[in-house]
Amino acid sequence: MRPILLKTIFLFVSLVSVLNVNAQYRRYSLEIADSLFKQYQLNDSHNAYLKMANDPSYSTSVRAKAYQKFAEQEWKFYKHYDDAISTLRVGAVLKTDLFGINLLGANISEQAGKYQSAQLKAEEALKLAANDIERINAGISFARIIHDESFDKKTRGLALYVQALRKASIILDNVLQKQPGNPDASELLVGISLLLKDGNAVLNAWKSYYLVSDEQKINQVLKPGYGLLKSRLANWKGAALSTEAMKTTAIGFADTKFFNYAGFMAKEIRKNNACAFAASNDLKDIVTYSAYIENVKKVDARLYPQVAQGKKNYQSEYDSLMDIAGKAAWNKLSFINKSKKYDPDSLYDILNRKYDMEGYTGTTVNYYGMLMGHIIHKELKQVDQYGYSTKFTYISVDQLMSRDFTSWYGTTNVGGWGDSTTIIQVRKAYMTEPFELLNWMTDPAENKRILAEIAKKKEADFELCKKDPYAEPKFLSEYLKFKEASKLYKHLTDSGLKGTQLSIAFIGEIFRLTIASTVFAHEGRHAIDQLYFPKEFKGMSDDERELRAKFSEVIFSLDPKMAFTGSILGSDLDENTNHGKANKRFRKIIADWMTAHQAEISGFDKNVPLLMQFDLLTDAQLIAICKSADPLAKLQRN
Repeated sequence: MRPILLKTIFLFVSLVSVLNVNAQYRRYSLEIADSLFKQYQLNDSHNAYLKMANDPSYSTSVRAKAYQKFAEQEWKFYKHYDDAISTLRVGAVLKTDLFGINLLGANISEQAGKYQSAQLKAEEALKLAANDIERINAGISFARIIHDESFDKKTRGLALYVQALRKASIILDNVLQKQPGNPDASELLVGISLLLKDGNAVLNAWKSYYLVSDEQKINQVLKPGYGLLKSRLANWKGAALSTEAMKTTAIGFADTKFFNYAGFMAKEIRKNNACAFAASNDLKDIVTYSAYIENVKKVDARLYPQVAQGKKNYQSEYDSLMDIAGKAAWNKLSFINKSKKYDPDSLYDILNRKYDMEGYTGTTVNYYGMLMGHIIHKELKQVDQYGYSTKFTYISVDQLMSRDFTSWYGTTNVGGWGDSTTIIQVRKAYMTEPFELLNWMTDPAENKRILAEIAKKKEADFELCKKDPYAEPKFLSEYLKFKEASKLYKHLTDSGLKGTQLSIAFIGEIFRLTIASTVFAHEGRHAIDQLYFPKEFKGMSDDERELRAKFSEVIFSLDPKMAFTGSILGSDLDENTNHGKANKRFRKIIADWMTAHQAEISGFDKNVPLLMQFDLLTDAQLIAICKSADPLAKLQRN
């Protein structure tokens, strides 16, 4: 896997800015500092935030945000814990956004293992939270602190603070009432319920994480492992589990890709019954593999910050460090033939077969790194477009052990990769937006905020789009998401759903719509082009390939306007990139059609820039526009 990246990488969301700035710009703004960061000019961005934070001529709201950005970078990229916390203390003097300052301080302290300080800051953030989304974020932060500290204590043989665990459990239950299926809250609740010896709560949190509403519909990758967990944890309450029950539970967690909890259970057996542990290759292998996962994460934690600061030519060092982790696992895992010489590709293949490990090591958006997770879903899918049909293996990976550098850094959100036979989706990239849209629908404060943000952007867009008819209106993606999500939420409400069932249905539907367009329609088109037109595909420019896939993303979506809000509108892509070029060409096609067909657009206003009236187009018109520009539509098969 190290030498290959066959693959067409697809970005679910890209955050790369198109704004070109001068690092010596005399008067910074948050937009300029953010853009410097997005262009991988970390040090310039860092200095810009510091200058704004310390300059009294800026508003207190700007300075408070600049202090937070500076502190966040001090910790994530430079590992200066004391400086990060000191910066937040200075920022707090401004008495502006104290919630954000305390929440960030809690998260930084938790990551640094300063649990007491972290808990105090999280509790203060909980007190300051002014709306549901702030209470959710502060609650998850508090629960993560209690979770991590408690497992750390367990490892060191110290007594647990049960009252804090129960408080965290209650907070997470409340979060999941508001956001059923929230992956962070669900995973934390699995671990906290395990420590509280509440088996039913573990199972419910597990089902929440995987968005399972019907146990009979658990997919075949996860179903056997869930069966093992349920056989031992159903109705378990308070008593110590037997060694055999702990072993079954450890294997169940491993089979459902919760290797952190699998490793924990296996180590507990080693501590309590060394003979039983020594007699079980399954348990020893789980401990070795969970250690391998942690060692991979340590390599990223060591090198990625250096790369962010400008380190070049690091590929050999990265591979060497990964080899150290790989060799340690190779030499201990019972199912590896030790007579064979260690080879990273062989290791990856073996671990793919044993633990469903899936990913690659290679260059993603010009940076070298590893993107690796675990298969949680696998099925054969058929895609039909214009009478052309192809089958491919659809795989979803989760529980990542390593993210590619650019996703870790924060400029992209790689959604997966694929070729003509296989499409692999990174679940994590798709899990944020459904909950964000749910917040817009259910939280009055978030609803008011996003509408105000859309209005503000729309006002600024008028002059921009008046000068350049092909410029992307910045308000448009959020506006379309809000409008389409509102229609969906109303439809589900009118169907009689309410409360948790309504929220679960909404999240599931948003997830389904997104996968249908960005994975099956978009990547399916790449597969069809490669299968039926290999010579033409090979000769196409990358932006032509992407444009054609984007046509399919809209035409064969379940909601054409929502499909535009993925990687087509609102992605803020650099127009020098392949996706960015394709998006600009797409906007020109739409704008030119609108110019030529003004009389056919209901409500069209000649005084308003074309693309700002995009929403006046019907779904049928959008599909017709795409088909008229798509070469494959002219080769339609009956």
